[in-house]
Amino acid sequence: QPVNDKRQLSNIFRFTSLFTTLAYSAIGICLGTAFGWHIEQSSNLNWRTCYHQVASKPSPTFQDMLMQAVSFYIILFPALDVLSAFPLNAITLGNNMLGAYSYAMQRRRRPPATRDAADDLDSHRWTKIVFRLLASVPPIVGGIFVRELGTITDYTGTTGFVIGFSIPALLYLQSKKIARLKRFATATYYTSYASCDILARFVVWFGILMVILVL
Repeated sequence: QPVNDKRQLSNIFRFTSLFTTLAYSAIGICLGTAFGWHIEQSSNLNWRTCYHQVASKPSPTFQDMLMQAVSFYIILFPALDVLSAFPLNAITLGNNMLGAYSYAMQRRRRPPATRDAADDLDSHRWTKIVFRLLASVPPIVGGIFVRELGTITDYTGTTGFVIGFSIPALLYLQSKKIARLKRFATATYYTSYASCDILARFVVWFGILMVILVL
């Protein structure tokens, strides 16, 4: 939902970052303490032993059946999570790709005087389908050939460095450049001691170098 009072965004980001850090740290500590060096790359797979032990009992009790159901749910949870989130992510990525393509085509093929009257490609049903397929089919094909979740997360997890460090810094530099060209004020409510080009470029290269080191 949009935030009406933009001044609250700083506190929202701070508390969200603090909560997610504490939550993931607590989960990681509990799993590491429980499974030790035998923990799987995908920790939900550690519940397979519990599931098979209960299933092998000749006459399981209600508590055993409940434990089996919980173990089965934990094992399937990552797949269910991806199944529920993947369509939304594919639609969002496809729409973003379509928007970028539409803007680029209008600038390239239409003169400035008629650019506003250009046909809106977003309204074209088949164009939307094509871009949504471009966003959704490659991950499905890749998942067919690479079945090991640990291998997938090894590569996809490294994108967090670019998403978390490089892209925000690049957006800052680009938005500041556009503001200068349009003679807008570059200082905003969120401007702080960290709002400088040198630090932004350092963060960009830091994210890139972290990806190279991890890979």
